[in-house]
Amino acid sequence: MKKLTTNLLIALTLCVGLIGTALANGKNLKKTVTLDKDILINGTLVKKGTYQVKFNAAENLVSIESDKDLVATAKVNVKQAAKKAQHDSLAFVETEKGQLLTTITFSGDKRTLHLGELQTTTADE
Repeated sequence: MKKLTTNLLIALTLCVGLIGTALANGKNLKKTVTLDKDILINGTLVKKGTYQVKFNAAENLVSIESDKDLVATAKVNVKQAAKKAQHDSLAFVETEKGQLLTTITFSGDKRTLHLGELQTTTADE
């Protein structure tokens, strides 16, 4: 229970850092986020700091940039909600390597972006 509370506190702290308004469904999104802890995005360690989170709707791709430098990218699965989100939010899971970003929700948008580790399979599996 303590771990869950800690994770929720971290997520809420990061949510406060999200700034701006979301655009309509099908549109690209861009927000500024300030991370108070190092996190993992698609296997890439992103150090604490301020970043631009950009969602490319055509490619279902999220990119994290710092001063125009690309820091991390991740393919996302987009899921539609019944109503628009009231708040910006980030969700994480704890891994042995640290906090892994799993979902992003932008206020005013019905989409939830689900990030996942890219998995490859072979024909033998």
